[in-house]
Amino acid sequence: MVVVLFFLFCAGILVLQGSLFPLLWPPFYQPDPLLVLVISLSIILGERRGSLLGLGAGLLQDILFGPALGLFALSKAAVAYLAGFSSREIYKDQIVGPLILTFILTVIHEFILFFLINMFFYVSATWEAFSSPLLLKTLGNVAFLFIIYPLVYNAGRKGTVFPRDIRL
Repeated sequence: MVVVLFFLFCAGILVLQGSLFPLLWPPFYQPDPLLVLVISLSIILGERRGSLLGLGAGLLQDILFGPALGLFALSKAAVAYLAGFSSREIYKDQIVGPLILTFILTVIHEFILFFLINMFFYVSATWEAFSSPLLLKTLGNVAFLFIIYPLVYNAGRKGTVFPRDIRL
């Protein structure tokens, strides 16, 4: 049930990201609330479960918007693993740690995407094309963190949405 709820929530975010966000922001400056959700869940659930959720969310994004299957899946799984791994060292009940982590991991996510696109799609994109909207995209993700992380944290504290007895 939790997995179905997760994929429905991810699909809802992707529908908003594909339909409403182009009306509000230019294409290269759009924040990625799905990445913020994956980072938030990885902070709460740890690196193994978080990376699996990142892989699933990335595959869903690849199916709907990606140029090839696996591009967003690989980058979101890697970022989710890093978020879960580094969550051992931050206070999860305060928003400062997840805020700094989201800022850093958004930059890493964009670098991974840039690297994968240049390596496998042979697109002659320069780093300036990716780095110019990076600050605004990162600040947009941090703004979405103030909405998404408290919801995920409160759901994780109750223990009813994310059962702890599932082994991965």
